[in-house]
Amino acid sequence: RSSTTDSNYVTRRIYIPEAAFTPESLNVVVTTVDPSDFPVIHAYCMVYDPTSHRSINGLDEDNFTVHEDGTLEEPITVERMTTGSGGAADIVFVFDVTGSMGPYITGLKDRAKAFADTLESRGLDYQLALITYGDEIRGFYEFTSDADEFKTWIEGLAATGGGDSPENPLDAIERAFDLSYRPFAQKIFVVITDAGYHEDDAVTPRTLDEVIEDCESFGAIVSVVGPDIAGYHNIADATGGFWFDIGEDFSSIIDMIGDLLSTQYIITYTTHDPVPDGRLRYVLVEAEYEGLTGSDEGTYRVGEAGLFFDPETTFTFNGDTFRVDIYGISLPQFGMAHIVVDYDAAKVSLVSAEVGEFLGRAAPEPPTFIPTYFSGQVDLAMARRAEDSGVSGYGVLATLMFATIADDPTSELEFSTVDLRTMDDEPIDTVPGYTGYIRLVGDGTDHEGCMLCDFDCDGDIDLRDFVLLSTYWQPVNDTSGDVGPATGTVPRLLPSPDGAVNYEDLFVFTRMWNWWHFSHTILREVPVSPVLAVEDSPGEMTLYLRSASCVGMGHILLDIPSGVEITSVEAGELLSYKASPVVLVEGNEISFARLSDSSPFTKSSGTLIVVRYNGNGTVGIRSLDIRSFAGEKMLIQYTHPLGFSLGQNIPNPFNSSTQIKFSIPDKGYVRLGIYNLLGERVATLVDGELLAGERTAIWDGRLSTGETAPSGIYYYKLSFRGENQVRRMLYLK
Repeated sequence: RSSTTDSNYVTRRIYIPEAAFTPESLNVVVTTVDPSDFPVIHAYCMVYDPTSHRSINGLDEDNFTVHEDGTLEEPITVERMTTGSGGAADIVFVFDVTGSMGPYITGLKDRAKAFADTLESRGLDYQLALITYGDEIRGFYEFTSDADEFKTWIEGLAATGGGDSPENPLDAIERAFDLSYRPFAQKIFVVITDAGYHEDDAVTPRTLDEVIEDCESFGAIVSVVGPDIAGYHNIADATGGFWFDIGEDFSSIIDMIGDLLSTQYIITYTTHDPVPDGRLRYVLVEAEYEGLTGSDEGTYRVGEAGLFFDPETTFTFNGDTFRVDIYGISLPQFGMAHIVVDYDAAKVSLVSAEVGEFLGRAAPEPPTFIPTYFSGQVDLAMARRAEDSGVSGYGVLATLMFATIADDPTSELEFSTVDLRTMDDEPIDTVPGYTGYIRLVGDGTDHEGCMLCDFDCDGDIDLRDFVLLSTYWQPVNDTSGDVGPATGTVPRLLPSPDGAVNYEDLFVFTRMWNWWHFSHTILREVPVSPVLAVEDSPGEMTLYLRSASCVGMGHILLDIPSGVEITSVEAGELLSYKASPVVLVEGNEISFARLSDSSPFTKSSGTLIVVRYNGNGTVGIRSLDIRSFAGEKMLIQYTHPLGFSLGQNIPNPFNSSTQIKFSIPDKGYVRLGIYNLLGERVATLVDGELLAGERTAIWDGRLSTGETAPSGIYYYKLSFRGENQVRRMLYLK
C-alpha cells in the first residue's frame, strides 16, 4: 500500500523452482585432466546446451564414456563438483579499459564478490588474475585467491582513451600466458570488450589463428564477452569456451560464467596404463543425453617418478637457518621409503627432520617416520600404516631444517640412497637423483660487474647480447662468453667456466633469456619425454619431435661418414615459431636455441632441425641433448614419427566451423573427406601428398559446390596407404 505521503512495504521471498528445459544440442568441454593421484585420473568437464548456455543436470555413469589413448576405461565414477572435491581453476579476466567500457567496469566490480562466492560454495578452488589493455597492455595483476583484493583492482580501473576501435586483445591474451598457474588447474580466460581486434598490423604482428593455436597448446579455455564478430566466435569455439553478446545484461553474463564453471562433472577412473612414462596421453570424454551426443578431448602427462630437493638452490649466510623439502613427483601407490641424504657437516648442521604431508595424505592414522642422525648424513625411514592404501601423485615426503655454520656455506646435498616402494612392497623406479645446492648470498648474480649474460651491460638480456655471445663462440673461445655450465636457479645461477664457449654457454644464455622475458614460475616436474623421429632422404636428415611444446635449447653431435660434407643446417618450425631461432654449427656439433619474447612455448609437434649434406653416405646422430625452456634435460624417446590416427572433431556439435586433427606415420598420399548418411562424399578437405606428422584440417560446413551443408550427421574418413579411419560429427546451422 502506498501514497504520496507514506509507504509501507512487505517483502516475501518466494522460491520458484528452475523450469525444466529441453536442450537443442549438447556441448562437452573438458576443462582439465588432473593426474595428481596417478594412476587414478580425474577429468573435469562442463556439459551444457550451447544455445542457452545452461548446464545439463542429473547426468551419471550411464551418460558418459571415457577412452584414454583409444582404450575404453571402465569402471568410471561421475559426480558433480562439491566442496572438497578438489577442482581448481585459475581464471584470468582480459579486460578492455578504453573509454566506452566504463559501465562494464562497474558491472564487474558489482558482481566480482558474488562470482567468487559462487565458485567457492560449489567447491571450486579459484584464483583470479587481471590483464587490462587498449591498443597496448595497461595492467598486469598476478593471481590472488582473495576476491576482495580482486575487487580492489577493478575499483581502481578507469576507462580512458580508445575511440579508434579496434583494440588489442590478442597481445593481452598472449600476456596472460606469463601468469603463475598452478599444476593441473583449469586455465580459464574471459575476454571482455565492446570493440573488434587489431590483427597483423601496426599495433600487433599477431594473427587470431596464431593466438588460437597458442591457447590450444597452452590448454587455455577462452570465453569472450564481446560484439558479434566471427573471430570472437572462432576463438571461443576452438578452445572450448563461450561467446556472449556484450549487448546483453552484463551482470547476468558474469553470473552465468560462474555457474557454468561451478557446475562441472568430475569423471574418475584408473588408467589402464599405470606406468609413468612422460608421454602425452589423450582422454576422450563422450556424453549422451536424451538422444543428443557431444564429446571433447583433454590431455595429461605424467613424468617418471623422481625426488627433488626443493628449493634446488638455497642462498644463505653464517648463522642463518633454512628449510629444504624432499619433494616427490609422479609416485604411483606410494607406501614406504628409505632415503639417505648426505650434506657437508663442516658447512651446515641438520637441525631437524620432519615427515611431509604426502606420506599421510588421505590416511586416518599418521604414518611411521624414523629419522636417524649422523654427522654429514640423515637416514630417513618412513611408511604408511599397513591398513592404508597407497598414495599417488606429487608432494613433500620430508622437510629438513638446516643451520649455516660457516662463513662460506657453499656445498651440496645428495641422495646417497633412494628406495621407494608401493604398499605391496614393489620397487618404484625413479629417475637419477637430483642435487641440492647451498650457496652464499650474493654469489652468482654478477658476471664482470653485470647481470649474468648481459654482455653489453645495458640492464637487459636481448638479441644484442646474443650477437656478442656469437662473437665469443668457438673457435674464438673469448672468455667473456664463458658462462657455462652453471648450477642453481635463475636468475641466481652459479657459473663454472670450462674454458670453452659452446653449447653449455648457449644453454645458460637461453635460461637467462627466458627468465628476463617471461619471469614467471616454471613448474618443477620431471622433464617430459618428447618423441623423436628421424626421417632420412637422399642428402637430407630431418629431426621431428612430438610432445615438444616446452623445447627451448639443445646440442646434437653428428656422425658424419668420410666423404660426406654438411652443406646447411636449418631451424625447423619448433624453433622458429614466434621466435628468433639460433643454430650454431662447428664441425659435427650443432647447438640450437629458441629465443622468443612472446611465449616460452612452441608448437606441440613439428620439425626441429633439417641437416642437408653432399656425398655418399648417410649422416647419423651420435648424441642428442635437448632441454626445456627452463634448462631441464628432456628424456628422448626414439620412434617412427607418428601413428596413423584420426581425432574427434572439435567442437562437436558445431555450427560455424570445426577442427579435425589427424596424423600419418610417413610421407604419402592422404585423403580426408566428408560424407553424408548415404555414403556420398560431399566435401574434400585433404587430397594429396603430405609429410609425416600431425595436421589439423578445418571444415566450415560448406559442400564441394560451395553451398552450405544442411544440418545433420556427417562422417569424415581419413585414407592413407589402404587404411581408413572414420568418425562421426553433428553439424547444426
